[in-house]
Amino acid sequence: MQIIKYKFADGTTNEVSVTEEFYLLYLQLVQMEKRNIHFYINKCGFSAVEFICEKHAGTSDKTADGKGPGEGPDEMFRFEKVMR
Repeated sequence: MQIIKYKFADGTTNEVSVTEEFYLLYLQLVQMEKRNIHFYINKCGFSAVEFICEKHAGTSDKTADGKGPGEGPDEMFRFEKVMR
């Protein structure tokens, strides 16, 4: 059995025991997210201008989508693209 740290919508966290098969699928999804970020930067020409995580200075504020802390993803990038 493997352990995944799961964050609930209300901001609480819990460690969940999962089977080896489920854990491997989870790792694949995490890798797909990373590849998606590389696609936007390398192929689409976006720039990552900000990395938002729990240690980010503005985490006590609401994000652009109106969600407060603990209501959205743990980590995210803010992208910009200059149109020429």
